[in-house]
Amino acid sequence: MASGAGRRRQHTGHRHVRRGRPQTLTGVAGRVDAWAVSGAEGVRKPDRRLFEIAARRCGAALEGGGWMVGDSPTADVVGGRGAGLRTVWIDRGRSWPEKLPAPDHSVTDVREVFALLSG
Repeated sequence: MASGAGRRRQHTGHRHVRRGRPQTLTGVAGRVDAWAVSGAEGVRKPDRRLFEIAARRCGAALEGGGWMVGDSPTADVVGGRGAGLRTVWIDRGRSWPEKLPAPDHSVTDVREVFALLSG
């Protein structure tokens, strides 16, 4: 979850984070204020509670808006939308599932998100 340019950012978990290795190669680790990893919290996306934990750790509330960025159409985009967040899907060259509501933005790589949210 990201609150927007110049605001606190929170990561709700990625396979590398779940393994205890924050994403240092992409620059994600240096751009978030806190982590909420589903396995450690006992709740998984798309459950709204994980997004609430993430927001709380950033000193924010979901009602204040923000962004969910992720590569899972269901867990990240549908889950983020269900929590009231705007969404960015990291498509990694995949097509969006037609049966799901589209994300607000799509990018190919997580590095593109930084420019999108800061611009």
